[in-house]
Amino acid sequence: MKIIVDNGGTKSDWIVVHQNRHFSNVGINLFENELSIIEQFNSIIPKDLINHHELNIDFYSAGMTMNNYKKLKKIFTNQFTNIRINFFSDLLAASRALFKNEKGITCILGTGSNCAYYDGQENHSFFMSSGHIFSDEGSGYDLGKRLLQSYFRNELSDDLEQQIYSKTGFDKEDLISHIYSLTNHKPFISSMSKILKKNHFNPQIHEIITKSLVDFLNKYPFQFSNYKDLKFGFVGGVAYNFKNQLNDIMVANNIDYSVIEKPIFHLLNYYQ
Repeated sequence: MKIIVDNGGTKSDWIVVHQNRHFSNVGINLFENELSIIEQFNSIIPKDLINHHELNIDFYSAGMTMNNYKKLKKIFTNQFTNIRINFFSDLLAASRALFKNEKGITCILGTGSNCAYYDGQENHSFFMSSGHIFSDEGSGYDLGKRLLQSYFRNELSDDLEQQIYSKTGFDKEDLISHIYSLTNHKPFISSMSKILKKNHFNPQIHEIITKSLVDFLNKYPFQFSNYKDLKFGFVGGVAYNFKNQLNDIMVANNIDYSVIEKPIFHLLNYYQ
């Protein structure tokens, strides 16, 4: 039985290929310890599948560093002996979903961000993905952070300030304390991007969205020498939800592109 998994920063999508069965769950954090990862897999994989005697999984995920790859191999060798599993990056899932066997530039704009040149078979990265602390421009986290920065600097309108207060339930000082008290502040800050989606017509919000997207493109894919000769492909919630702003930028640069919200269904076409 073949299963394809696309595991992101906040959510994972699973497809049982021959049953055309799809389900979603929380994302599995590959940076957790081994016991936590085992518990996450056990809680997500349905019992009728995890005990199947011939289970073959292609697991695409964010955070697929060499250390995490070795950790996952060890876990499945020792704990899930009936499962044959292959591990790939979420960037390869995006490339296969977008371009199949054609060339292009793949961009992930979701909870995090990443990009690479895809030669029809393999990805070639422009830079080392350094995560939300050092990069992630154009991501949900980056958008949420920019919104909160404007909020703490008193740069937003009264209406936007009230929306942030209503969503968080904290005044500014307490909100800062709350964020710094979180063990993992990334999901909380990323969730603030929903306010940007709701108010995308607002000039202040439009500027925040556009600046985040332009910073991502200028710092990464637009550094590729012949980027204007290639088609761009975007995946992820940010690319999909802010496709109007993205379209303005890509049209202004005369670049052919496409956007898909979830790679998983297009990835199924790649396998079929």
